[in-house]
Amino acid sequence: MRPALAAVAVFAVGCSFQTYAIPQPWFRTQEVREAYARALKSVEEHCGGVQSENAEAGVVVGKWQMWNAADGLSLSQCMVTVFPPDGDTTDVRITFVVKKCPVSDMSGVEALLPSCERADVVAQLVATSLDTIAKRLEADIKR
Repeated sequence: MRPALAAVAVFAVGCSFQTYAIPQPWFRTQEVREAYARALKSVEEHCGGVQSENAEAGVVVGKWQMWNAADGLSLSQCMVTVFPPDGDTTDVRITFVVKKCPVSDMSGVEALLPSCERADVVAQLVATSLDTIAKRLEADIKR
């Protein structure tokens, strides 16, 4: 390999950002009767508010939240699904959707959404924050 090409390859690798998988936890709770009500309250508290909910389907969707990390601007949205009870327990799934956005003036989430693309990995700041949110949601719902 020519020296100039080797230098470019090393520079490109050295400047890349470390990325992390988006957490998608699930757990079981024995508090079947109140699990959905607790999920609704917890999403309101930890996911920037409730954007929509469907009690019949057991789904609560949080509002989009904006993250300005080292690798650029990201939007995240949490969704909690409380599955139908299986005897005296029920499964709960926490799902995060993350979208990467082009550089922007951060004028608002709704204005950014059309120009953002879904992401499968995120910067450490976003991954750590989503993991913290997931742990808080689980603690609130399992209570």
